[in-house]
Amino acid sequence: MTALTDLPDVLPDSVHTPAKPIVFLLWSHEHRMWWRPYLRGYTPNQDQAGRYSRDEAVHWVVQSAHCGVLNLVTSMVAAPENWSRT
Repeated sequence: MTALTDLPDVLPDSVHTPAKPIVFLLWSHEHRMWWRPYLRGYTPNQDQAGRYSRDEAVHWVVQSAHCGVLNLVTSMVAAPENWSRT
């Protein structure tokens, strides 16, 4: 069996390290709205949603999972800066 570390690197560098880090939106299944910036409430408007780093988004998704109710877990959605907000 071949270890993953033994496989050749066939992906271009741009795939490994994007020019700009991807930011994430957080969707509250409990409130059925997007998290606002700085954890200050919720909004139905995607344009008013906060943008969070990968580490921040993962942290809040994991925190929400502690409730133990799957349909209440927050979801993170990739939102690159050039993503259309319309």
